[in-house]
Amino acid sequence: MSKLLNIAKFKDINWLLFFYLLLLTQGVFFLKFLAFPLFFILNKDKFTFVTVFGKQYKFYVLIIIYATISSTILLFINFSLQYLVMILLGLFTWILCFTNNLIINFSVKKKSLKKLYSTIDFLFDFNIIVSVAQYLIMMIEYKTINPFRSVLGTSAGDSIKGIFANSSVNMIICSFAFIFYYSNKKNIKAVFNIAIMFLTTY
Repeated sequence: MSKLLNIAKFKDINWLLFFYLLLLTQGVFFLKFLAFPLFFILNKDKFTFVTVFGKQYKFYVLIIIYATISSTILLFINFSLQYLVMILLGLFTWILCFTNNLIINFSVKKKSLKKLYSTIDFLFDFNIIVSVAQYLIMMIEYKTINPFRSVLGTSAGDSIKGIFANSSVNMIICSFAFIFYYSNKKNIKAVFNIAIMFLTTY
């Protein structure tokens, strides 16, 4: 019966959103950049700009317009190739933020709350498993129950990255996960997440 329940739970997961979030939180910029076109390509039959705009899109549009106008004026007054490159990189970053906003709004509006909950729950669960595995690997490698008392010292937490780019991202995500599980009265998962959060804290 429990196996059937697990299969049903996997069916409720929005795998496209899961892998999108996974790619987006990696340290390699190419993987982050790859996440955007893949999402749109795989959702080309469902995606419409009319239905995905959230309230936040106005903020990103205004920022992009403001940055474009102010930068153009500054470049006209005192042109610099290095400054132009920095402006283009900055605008590109804001455009990616805007695109991410569209994708998140699309995922929230087009999918049921049950699917969203299952996807987030699985993402957090998967991160717990990977984080615990990374801690166990340190225990085996340094032959101690407490890797923080080994030659690594306080930097042992840097190795607990979970499924994310680094331990700092893991710490932040685990703090969100703790609130998520605590508010849903899933105390065991909440304890795991707050423990990982403390292990990865500076």
